[in-house]
Amino acid sequence: MDEIKELLNLIENLKNENENLRKEISEIKEKELHREKTFNELIKERIKFQKKTLNSLLREKELNSQLNTWKKIVDEMSHSINTDVFAALSYLNSIPQTVEYFHLIKKAKHNITRIRDITNLIMWDLNKERLPKAKEIHKVNLKNLIEAQIYTIKEGIDSLRLSIREHKNKLLNLNIPIFTKGICEIEIDDNLETALELICKDLLRNAFQYTDEEDPKIHIEIIEYEMFIKVAIYNNRIISKTETDWFNSNQENLTEEIPMSKSSKVGLRLVKKWCHNLHIESKFEIDSDKSQTIIKLQVPKLIKYEKI
Repeated sequence: MDEIKELLNLIENLKNENENLRKEISEIKEKELHREKTFNELIKERIKFQKKTLNSLLREKELNSQLNTWKKIVDEMSHSINTDVFAALSYLNSIPQTVEYFHLIKKAKHNITRIRDITNLIMWDLNKERLPKAKEIHKVNLKNLIEAQIYTIKEGIDSLRLSIREHKNKLLNLNIPIFTKGICEIEIDDNLETALELICKDLLRNAFQYTDEEDPKIHIEIIEYEMFIKVAIYNNRIISKTETDWFNSNQENLTEEIPMSKSSKVGLRLVKKWCHNLHIESKFEIDSDKSQTIIKLQVPKLIKYEKI
């Protein structure tokens, strides 16, 4: 009898323990479900936060990119336009109220025309994907183009902002020999001819500025090859290795800050950009033994913009 009673008590105890275990398992499951739900909610909130952060970063990057792009455009326009506006105003201010000087008016009109051409060029670059193809291919003699730009620079010599008057006067009277070999003509889209003039003008301006103040010298070589024409501009003062390396670096590195005047840096960045657009190879070299800086261009015989 005692054994039966003991057995019954054992069974009852086992039932109670089993019930307790069920309750504990149920509570554990409930806690796990709650934990899983909380974890999922945290994951969802984290994903929302990451998406929001990513969108914010992408938007910020886009805005910064747009800002940098427009800043470069404004700098390029300002550099090109201000140079010619300065020259144009100088000529116009030289005209007395009662006397007409045809040659001064002609110079002013030339520079104002340059303003128009450069502005049109920049606008063409911004909208080139939507514009029709060039209507004409022009033949351009590089020697004639360079001589024209030399004349323009001398006529607007004050825009070089040279610190020594004697240096400016010597440059005004400087004879610049141009050695040619072969037929130095290229063919170019009518839309892009102004860009080629801009490249040559800014590189020549740089050569004028980097000449010896006591004895300035510049000479130019234009040599024809089968597929391209090489242009080399020599001036008798060397620029720093920092500036040379900066100009000769990749297009993307031209935003780096280096010790150079803003005007010169913007001008050379503009040159590099349009050399890239026109597939013209450009390079600065230094000849320390002769105290020379050499600007070299490799100009294709056909420059034509093709839409991608």
